[in-house]
Amino acid sequence: MKKIVYGVTLLLLISTFQGLASHGSKEVTIGSEFSKILSTENMSGMSIPVKWIFNVYDWYQAVEVSFDNERIFCGGYNSGLLYCLQLENGQEIWRSDQVLGPIVAIDEAPNGKYLGVASEDGNVYLLNASNGYVLWNYTIQGGVMCSVVFSADSNFIYAGHASGTIVCLNIDGTLIWEKSLYGQVYSLKSSKSGNFLIAGQGASSITSLNPLNGSINWNFQTDGTWSENKIRISFDDKLIVVASTDNNVYLLNATTGNKLWNYTLDGWVKSASISRDNTKVGAMSINAGVYCFNSANGRILWNTTFFGQEGYFMWPSMDTLEFSPSGRRIVIGGKNTVFILDVATGVVLGQYFASGDICSMRISSDGRYVIIGTYYNGVHCIYSPWFVDDDGFSDFRTIQEAINVADSGDAIYVRSGTYYENIIVNKSVQLIGECKETTIIDGNYTGDVVLIVADNVTLSGFTIRNSQRSWAKRGVGLNGVKNCNLT
Repeated sequence: MKKIVYGVTLLLLISTFQGLASHGSKEVTIGSEFSKILSTENMSGMSIPVKWIFNVYDWYQAVEVSFDNERIFCGGYNSGLLYCLQLENGQEIWRSDQVLGPIVAIDEAPNGKYLGVASEDGNVYLLNASNGYVLWNYTIQGGVMCSVVFSADSNFIYAGHASGTIVCLNIDGTLIWEKSLYGQVYSLKSSKSGNFLIAGQGASSITSLNPLNGSINWNFQTDGTWSENKIRISFDDKLIVVASTDNNVYLLNATTGNKLWNYTLDGWVKSASISRDNTKVGAMSINAGVYCFNSANGRILWNTTFFGQEGYFMWPSMDTLEFSPSGRRIVIGGKNTVFILDVATGVVLGQYFASGDICSMRISSDGRYVIIGTYYNGVHCIYSPWFVDDDGFSDFRTIQEAINVADSGDAIYVRSGTYYENIIVNKSVQLIGECKETTIIDGNYTGDVVLIVADNVTLSGFTIRNSQRSWAKRGVGLNGVKNCNLT
């Protein structure tokens, strides 16, 4: 073990780094265990490392990220156990064994105080989000609960049942209203404005209801013959996206239920979503097709098929297509892999192999992390990073551009290539190269190649070369910093 002192900071590094302060053309190679690439025909992209894995094996059909981005809630289908984990490290905060059946859906109240849980034991449960204690449960006989969602003001909870019944309950558990629809209520969404409630039914119907009394605003019928219609409400409550078993993705006017457009995919539409700015709709089919549309007119912008992955989105894979909060990428998951795609081009930027079928997926509201619930391989938290590629098929062409835009705590992944730049790392970020032999930062004999002036920086997977030919300039310089990790 070598001790290398830069300024006032003591940094412990393995002997590989004894040349960090050298100058001229001497190269410093920083390796990474994350340099493996997973690729098949029509697929490429960096392998994204996992932040943590919660290794309690169950069938995790339901995962949710708390509104404050500090906690993860995940429910086991087979065990009925509900877990609350720290987002930062995956450590268990509490677990609850008070749900008496398989957990199929979870929702957090917007005020952060409560959790709603739908179970196949026919109950909807209300829990204290801080400790997992069940406050009450409400039972509908003769079937299973399929969906649960809170009102925007956190005062009411709505639950959908396999019988087609929707109930509205006060936060104290008293019944406000009950409505019977035709077909199982697989998907239930509440508008952010609190003005309407949308139900996706197994009878190929989409129904808008008044959340105050359950009266029907409108109904839209698709041509699907079985299973669920999955729905998303746009961020501004103006549009509704429907993924239907009739092979169509539909865009509806949320106020009237009128169809704005539809597009027929190459198979049953497993999932669909809309970007936060309402400009794009994404959809994926059961035959491994992924599509991106202009939401204004339904014109297809691009589509790609993951060859060799037919059946990629088959059972037990679930609803797994999301736009990132920034709208710059689409995240999809099914079978055992998550792919992150560039929204503008459809190019695969990165991928993560989960070693188990992906049954649920959520992106944190700050866009930094993707949470994955698997079929008997735990709950995974992976990074949703910025991508750099000198060929242009990414978020940025230069590393410094990515650093300038990133926030502290972000991860920046750099594709293979030679980057002629002098980098100043002034934020606590992770800089990870695709492969240490082929991801090169070249200082062009000018100044420090990489100068780190922030604490808690990770630099991994690069060859760094050609600092200025001066005793005062380095391949990697660390000025008054601590807790930096160079590997």
